[in-house]
Amino acid sequence: MGRPIILLLALVFLAPAPTSRAASRLGEVSFANSGAPAAQAPFIRGLALLHNFEYADAAIAFREAQAADPGFAMAWWGEAMSYNHPVWMEQDADKARRALASFGPTPDVRLSKAGTEREKAYVHALETLYGAGDKKDRDLRYAEEMARLHERFPADVDATAFYALSLLGTAHEGRDFATYMRAAALLEEVFPTHPNHPGVLHYLIHCYDDPIHAPLGMRAARLYGPLAAGAPHALHMTSHIFIALGMWDEVIAANLAARGAGNDARRAKGLAPEPCGHSREWLVYGYLQERRLAEADAMIADSRRMAVIEIARPPGPAADRRWSELASYADMATRSAIDTGRPAEPLPAVIEPADNEPARFMLAYGEAMAAPADSARLRAAFERLGALRRHVWPAPK
Repeated sequence: MGRPIILLLALVFLAPAPTSRAASRLGEVSFANSGAPAAQAPFIRGLALLHNFEYADAAIAFREAQAADPGFAMAWWGEAMSYNHPVWMEQDADKARRALASFGPTPDVRLSKAGTEREKAYVHALETLYGAGDKKDRDLRYAEEMARLHERFPADVDATAFYALSLLGTAHEGRDFATYMRAAALLEEVFPTHPNHPGVLHYLIHCYDDPIHAPLGMRAARLYGPLAAGAPHALHMTSHIFIALGMWDEVIAANLAARGAGNDARRAKGLAPEPCGHSREWLVYGYLQERRLAEADAMIADSRRMAVIEIARPPGPAADRRWSELASYADMATRSAIDTGRPAEPLPAVIEPADNEPARFMLAYGEAMAAPADSARLRAAFERLGALRRHVWPAPK
């Protein structure tokens, strides 16, 4: 966005338009608003984190903005937005509704507190996202509201980016090219004028995240990692394009950088380095493709050690299973078994079915893929797969 446009928006909305620049290592965002001066820095930081899918840190930043200006509607909007993860089809509506209730008891009250017509449009769309109805219906109506917001404020790059993201959030039946290309078309319109906007680059990568369209995402992937090097997810996300094109050196480099950035952030909070995680799984896959088996084996062995420790703990909530050590180990060990023909080392502890059936299914799948044809080992693995499948993917009711 050029300086004259930023100044014009500032006059229209009676607020400064602070910008989070590359020095913050989150990309560049600018959002004219009615918040108090003390709320500007945390709000802009929260917005950049939100576009980078660093949701937990975004919520913290938006709460800092709330503390600086309790009547700043967009600070509460931001926290509620951090509980909606459209691409992953995840949403914590209860947390979002509690946050909104802290700002005002009803949608009308909350809307009346929004300082500008543009802010009212954002808050109104948010009320649709967390209003009545099931998630699928709310996602569809939210996308319709974001379309109206985008049409009303065509110069607002964040409205364009969030509208594109809302479209991706309507693909409940799985990725479909029509929806994803609609979103891409919106983002391509603003990409030339906003090449450093984290949402534009990030969501373009999601739009093109398949082997057919991956070449179209190369521009965004090359820009996004260096621009948002302070966001671990951004660094990892570039590898979604690289992996589709068989660029294994780049896949490895991106996920090493993502793990490094993630662990730097954890150390800054006084936390230990993360032993598992999505970027680690992709890193191991890159090593396997380059036949760097010693490096892959070392990471798998370390993850297995942590999985054994995890198994000994009481079962956690279902939300933890996707990113658990056991799930991470199962993913890496299975990919290794498929690529090398070497079965994973059996776990020495009982895996409780109620908490870990997806991981058990993955391990049985890897065993089946690595087993010799027409062998007792293969038949046993298929029996386990059949039994587990009924629990992991039950028949629709």
